[in-house]
Amino acid sequence: MEIGDDELARLAELARIDLDPTERVALKADLAALLGAFQAVRDADDDPDRPPLLRPGDPVDGLRDDVVAPGLPPERVLDHAHGSVDGRIRVPRTAGDDG
Repeated sequence: MEIGDDELARLAELARIDLDPTERVALKADLAALLGAFQAVRDADDDPDRPPLLRPGDPVDGLRDDVVAPGLPPERVLDHAHGSVDGRIRVPRTAGDDG
């Protein structure tokens, strides 16, 4: 599958990138390979002898029942933390003073 020059120019505009002629040729080849791979997947999906998959894996026994289990004691959690203050885990500041 091939992509046209107008389509490539539109994609470059949307991505806000400037492409020189060498980059255009390389990108067109990469996109053609990518679109070809998508087409192969689409063609494989049209096989009438294969039933469609609802999920990629076997959903039987895929989930377990929720079981209440005891948690770790706070002291053990704090032992594994990088730092603690007054019985709480100390973490780096992720926001400024205003919020």
